[in-house]
Amino acid sequence: MAFRFHGREYTSRFHPLEAKGTRIECACACTGLLFFLPLVSAPDSRFGRYWANQGLIVLLIQILLVVLWLIVGGALWLLSLIPLIGVLFSILRIAVGILLASVALFYVVYAMVFAASGRAKDIPFLGHMRFIK
Repeated sequence: MAFRFHGREYTSRFHPLEAKGTRIECACACTGLLFFLPLVSAPDSRFGRYWANQGLIVLLIQILLVVLWLIVGGALWLLSLIPLIGVLFSILRIAVGILLASVALFYVVYAMVFAASGRAKDIPFLGHMRFIK
């Protein structure tokens, strides 16, 4: 399994009118929590199913980042209780939180830009996986 930053482009596989008609729902699906929206609003749309799948992947990434934050943030919080050097761990905890939130925001914005423009392009690294066919 090869991870690639630049996802594959699948825009040519979809009819342009289909992409134009569902791009708002598809952009909303990229938030993660609303991944099911294109499946409900346009159940026969292949473009909608594609972006519902990408939205589900974004949701799974967000869940993974929250779990990672709970583990790493909790450990850094415990280390921040150490006198004198605890301040450094507090600062590191804030930096890690900002970094993880930035990664989650990157995936949402990256996917939304392509979905809103009517293009079908995989999100970086994990977009090649297919859960919804």
